[in-house]
Amino acid sequence: MVRTTVLWTLAAAALAVAWVLGARSLSLLVDRWQTLRLGGGPVDQLRYDNGTLALAGVRLGLLTAETLPSGVSITLGPGGHVSLGQAGRRFPCGPGHAVPAPGGLPDFTFQPDPGDTVTFTQEQSHLSWPTPLEMNFMTGHAPSWRRHLYSRLTWTKRSGAQLEMLWRLRQGYFGAEGWRPQRIESGSAGLVQTTITEPPELLAAARAYLARTRKWARPLPPGKPRTGRGWPWRDCRRDPSRKTSGPPHPAPASPWNWWWITPPGK
Repeated sequence: MVRTTVLWTLAAAALAVAWVLGARSLSLLVDRWQTLRLGGGPVDQLRYDNGTLALAGVRLGLLTAETLPSGVSITLGPGGHVSLGQAGRRFPCGPGHAVPAPGGLPDFTFQPDPGDTVTFTQEQSHLSWPTPLEMNFMTGHAPSWRRHLYSRLTWTKRSGAQLEMLWRLRQGYFGAEGWRPQRIESGSAGLVQTTITEPPELLAAARAYLARTRKWARPLPPGKPRTGRGWPWRDCRRDPSRKTSGPPHPAPASPWNWWWITPPGK
C-alpha cells in the first residue's frame, strides 16, 4: 500500500514538472494551428516611423522577440510608392508621402492600392501555462500564469499576392489585476513571422518558363503515381522528346527514388 502511494505520488510529481516545463511549448504548438480571435477589422491607413509601424491605433516594432533585426524593411520609393522587403522579396503596398521628421529619419504615411484587402486582428492563445518559478526582483510581483497575445496583419493584393505579419507578446496574470499588458504595443512584442506569397499567375509563368527553356514536362495529373525522377512536390521529369547523348541516368534502387533529381541535359 505504501509503495503504491509513493509510486503514484512520484508519477503525479513527474507529470506536474513536465507540465510546468513543457506547457509553453505545447501552447505554441496549438497556436500554430488555431488561436482565439479577440477582434479586428480593415485597415486603410498606415504609418512607418523609423522602425515602427503604426496602424489601427497600435504601434508595432520590426524587431524580433529576441530584440534582433528581423530583416524586414519598409521604404518609400522615388515615385511615391511604398514597398516592404524581406529575404530578397518585395511586396508593393501602396501610395505614400513623407512626413517632416527631425533629423531626417524615415517617416511616411501610406495606404493600400485600390482593390487591396488589408485586415488587422488581435488574437490570443487557447492554452495558458503556470509559472510557479518566475520571480521579479524589481517589483516583487510576478505573474502566476502566462499566455500569448498576437497581432496579425494580412494584406492581399488584387493579383493574389499576400503579405502576412505576426507579432507575439507574453501576457502575465497578476491576480486581482488580471492579465497584463492588455494589448500589444511598440517595444513590448516581437515580430515572429513575415510571409510574402507570390501571385498564382507568377508561379504559373515560372512553370511555363521552365517547361519552355529546360524542357521539363508538366506536372502529373492528380492520382497518377510518382515514379522515376522528380521533385517531391511535382514531377519534373524531362520531356521524353528531348534528345540526349549517352544512356539515360539511372535512378537509385530505393523506395524513395522519386527524390532523385536528374539535371537537364544529363
